[in-house]
Amino acid sequence: MFEMYVTNSRGQTLNINDHVNYSVIGVDKLDPPEAEVNIAKVVNLDGGRINSVRASTRALNIELLLRGDIEKNRIQLYKYFQYKKTVKVNYKNNSRNVFIEGCVEFFEAPRFENSCRANISIVCADPFFKDVNEIVVDASYILAMFEFPFAIENPIPFGEFQEDRQAIVYNNGDVDTGVIIELNAFGRVVNPKIFDKYTGEFIGLNITLENGDSVTISTQKGQKSVSLHRKGVTTNVINTLMRGHSWLQLKIGENAFVYEAEEGLEDLEMAFIHVDRYVGV
Repeated sequence: MFEMYVTNSRGQTLNINDHVNYSVIGVDKLDPPEAEVNIAKVVNLDGGRINSVRASTRALNIELLLRGDIEKNRIQLYKYFQYKKTVKVNYKNNSRNVFIEGCVEFFEAPRFENSCRANISIVCADPFFKDVNEIVVDASYILAMFEFPFAIENPIPFGEFQEDRQAIVYNNGDVDTGVIIELNAFGRVVNPKIFDKYTGEFIGLNITLENGDSVTISTQKGQKSVSLHRKGVTTNVINTLMRGHSWLQLKIGENAFVYEAEEGLEDLEMAFIHVDRYVGV
């Protein structure tokens, strides 16, 4: 059993499964996308050598049966599957609750058949389904120091910051994915740096943060950016990236990140935000 609804570029949503005028006949291309394999021929070598492999775009095809006032309901569908516009398709089954976005390629609904069907093709440049739930991992946490019963005779700590600023981030999807890293300064912080504990890769900034500053780093493919938010103004600071940096990616499974700063580490908090991505549903 599955549920499916679509949202157009204006935020209007149509629940196809729970609609008296439409029923889903079929949805194609829900399986993993095809791979584009680039093979080079080599002299005196049988076969060839694989140079690169990439996932193809996905052409999601939805076939609907129209009921009731066929003409009126067909035209109503135009509002949700708008020509050349972006549409978001949510799909939920017993295992996954995901969405994918794409552009309407064509909308076909033959007028002169006994049963009127609409055939809609949506081309998705990003072929992977995304989980509807965003995952946030806070790398700045406090170790509890409370014990009961207690008596306050001298000042005692209620908690202390973990010395090893580490975040364990799990990617439960089917493919590696980018991540959004949020840095928040509560004092003067100089040259923050984040390491992948397993690979040794890092991303760092040659920047001095002031109290109240925040930085957002996106390592998502096609959306890579570094932005400084200071006193209500957002500035592109991608030019502050340290030499030798990597756009850190979340590998499938467990990922461990640690961070440091030349000054003010105790005044720095950090969070990792991502959504799991899947090859199919």
